[in-house]
Amino acid sequence: MEEVPFIYGKIAIGKDFCDREKETTYLVQYFTSLINTIIISPRGWGKSSLVNKAAKLAMVQDSNLRICHIDLFNVRSKEHFYSLLAQKVIAATSTKWEEAIESAKSFFSHLVPKISIVTDSTNEVSIDFDWEEVKRNPDEVLDLAEKIARKKGLKIVICVDEFQNIAEFTDPD
Repeated sequence: MEEVPFIYGKIAIGKDFCDREKETTYLVQYFTSLINTIIISPRGWGKSSLVNKAAKLAMVQDSNLRICHIDLFNVRSKEHFYSLLAQKVIAATSTKWEEAIESAKSFFSHLVPKISIVTDSTNEVSIDFDWEEVKRNPDEVLDLAEKIARKKGLKIVICVDEFQNIAEFTDPD
């Protein structure tokens, strides 16, 4: 079998992530300084791998920094986006599922989240909402990261992959 010179179609880690030292250094600085950053390049050029590598390094440098990754590749509606945003922010800022549930209960004043927990090795927490409630109070979800950051003394960076998919939503504004 012929060896492939690079990983394609999934996140490159360890020895599979190569070069990009300058870009990694810049991105770590941007993350730790909370600088809004947009990375644009053709599909398959390693943007997600670069963000993944820099995020790990940035969180090692700053123990109060949390990086929340949201991939919009399969997200086709506002409803799905809001649920995914809440789920990923809570997961990135909670150390165990009990804390995730407590965060979900304490940071939503108008929304009643529906919480599901996968009780396997991942302990993944899934959050869903009544869409009518979210339409009346969208800031409850959109301001979640800021509320958690203030209460827990954290810095939160939200990385959105495949951001252009928002244009596919029924009402993308």
